[in-house]
Amino acid sequence: MTFQVLDDLESIIWSATRHGFILPEERRVAGVKDTAKWEWERNLKGIEARFQGPFVMGDEMTITDILLTHTLGWGRGAKFPVSDAMVDYMTRMGARSAYSRAGESEKEAA
Repeated sequence: MTFQVLDDLESIIWSATRHGFILPEERRVAGVKDTAKWEWERNLKGIEARFQGPFVMGDEMTITDILLTHTLGWGRGAKFPVSDAMVDYMTRMGARSAYSRAGESEKEAA
């Protein structure tokens, strides 16, 4: 599942982001974001269908949960479709004390 999150979601939003403002204008392809949103939504449904418990792989949180939560947050910020079930999952992940500690650690490092 870790590679599925990276291949099927993260790589898609990264490509759309590059074509949005990172690549030189003459290298950007118009319409990439619309296609990426379609592919993201289709792939996200597949990931949702593979959930095995409260976390991606079952009853214990794994690195896949961290990657998925980060990528879903990026997707929401970029206006990519995220289902209610995945928003609920993100909320549960964000409520974890470790999530808060990680955020505080980032603020301290800045």
